[in-house]
Amino acid sequence: MKTRLLVVLTVAALGFAACNGGFKKGPAGLLYNIHNDVKGDSIAEGDFISLQVIAKTEGDSVMYNTYDFGKATQTLVPKPTYNGDLFYAIKMLTKGDSATIKIDLDSAAAKGQPKPQGIKGKYLIYTVKIEEVIHKDTVNQQAFQAKIQAFFKTEGDKAKSSEVVKVQKYIDDNKLKVEKLPSGLQIATVTAGKGETPVKGDSVDVN
Repeated sequence: MKTRLLVVLTVAALGFAACNGGFKKGPAGLLYNIHNDVKGDSIAEGDFISLQVIAKTEGDSVMYNTYDFGKATQTLVPKPTYNGDLFYAIKMLTKGDSATIKIDLDSAAAKGQPKPQGIKGKYLIYTVKIEEVIHKDTVNQQAFQAKIQAFFKTEGDKAKSSEVVKVQKYIDDNKLKVEKLPSGLQIATVTAGKGETPVKGDSVDVN
């Protein structure tokens, strides 16, 4: 009898998971689905994280997309406003994880988080990918800050290298003849003027 009851409960649980598309339930109506679960230490309050985020409504209206900016967003993980908010879910993740997180807007409103104007539907849906985690060092705060600064320097160097490639591709694709100044600035003259060349200290109008 006990075995039969266990089988029934197991089947029912599997059916529930299928109906929710693999999502697990959290407090305050939170739903989350970890697509890529990497082993490691979970994110904690005070940690520094870099992540890609797409936020959209149930109607697929995109509200925010870091991929559109070509760079991830960074933050120090705050204490969740309430159990079931976005950072509550993010704290279940590790570096390399990707997940879809559904925030129940009615529950958020009941917890003091006003529902964004113009948003229809029950959930605000976040798709996140955790690209970097620097865990808070309560013993050596200076070392923690140094790691964050090193991260930003590395990311800045990557961005510069990427920008150089993009600029050169644009020049090549459009067959532009450019003059490269000692500063690295490249100038493509479309129409040469006949006026005097300005010198240092002159004031000019640029259209």
